[in-house]
Amino acid sequence: MPVFLLLFLTVPHTHPKDERVTVIEGLVSVAFGPEVSRTDAQQFGAGDYYVNARHAIHTVWADMICVLQITGFGPWQAHFIDDTGQ
Repeated sequence: MPVFLLLFLTVPHTHPKDERVTVIEGLVSVAFGPEVSRTDAQQFGAGDYYVNARHAIHTVWADMICVLQITGFGPWQAHFIDDTGQ
């Protein structure tokens, strides 16, 4: 199970298949779109479940220790978005 330490941040990215996330411990923030801000983010805490839909651009970060269970159908891929939004 992934354990992310303080100030974890992903860059905007997509997946070709739905990504299912259960927050086991801590608090994680998710924002959608190529340009994100903390005010646009949704927060999920321990016991919450969310889905990043296939091809949805999203960014994930945690300001505290958190434990996530991430599931999907493989093989798994992440496609990172560059400065042009591609």
